[in-house]
Amino acid sequence: MTGEIDGEAYELRRDGRRRFTLVSRGTELARAEAARRGHWTNLVEGFTYELRKRSSFRSVMDLYRGASTLGSIRKGRAPRGRVLCELPAELSPAVQAFIGFVVLLLWERAAASAGAAAVVATG
Repeated sequence: MTGEIDGEAYELRRDGRRRFTLVSRGTELARAEAARRGHWTNLVEGFTYELRKRSSFRSVMDLYRGASTLGSIRKGRAPRGRVLCELPAELSPAVQAFIGFVVLLLWERAAASAGAAAVVATG
């Protein structure tokens, strides 16, 4: 997937089901890797951040560096499909968008899995 932010071209790449990268001008700017269920490690400009699902019942993921919560990404109420990203200004707009897209992809996967499970359960 490619896009442009402030006139700069970016590419979101997927490497299997467990890794995403953000690339601009051939340089990797950020990487997200599945660490364990509900947790994703994000490597950005030499810093390690972690995305954690807040709970099994809510569509909220929190961004941590160490033990500190830095921000969150959650589904909005209306209109449908709205996403609210509250991320620190220390992250560039491109990296904030990358983290938001990773969370959207994770939610999409979870919804697809839940739909498949419902079909199997109902036969």
